[in-house]
Amino acid sequence: ANFCRRFAITVSNLTKLYSHKKMDSEQVARRILDAATEQGWLARKAWEVGKTKVFLKDNSDKVSLEELRESKCEGLAILIQSVLRMHLVRKRVFKEKFEKQKREAKIKLENEKNGAAAILL
Repeated sequence: ANFCRRFAITVSNLTKLYSHKKMDSEQVARRILDAATEQGWLARKAWEVGKTKVFLKDNSDKVSLEELRESKCEGLAILIQSVLRMHLVRKRVFKEKFEKQKREAKIKLENEKNGAAAILL
């Protein structure tokens, strides 16, 4: 369970499936290790999944999994930062655009008032 919680982030949508109990721990662990093997982080002979435990051949395999997790976390952090920056820029641009429209509407309204006053005189 700890392994699954820690490394589920390495496979897309796996965290959601695991947290909503759509997959059990053994399936999640197998999927994590299969993905790590496909991506070249682990050799297939270096791991085995038991009923309640994940067995790694040596400590370097654990280090490889940690490096994979860190690279995924860094990628997600960069994605979050870029989305936040984009939101802040859009917010500023829309605010400037709204204020410009407000100023133009105010000027137009003043011009209409002045024009109506000139017609009355």
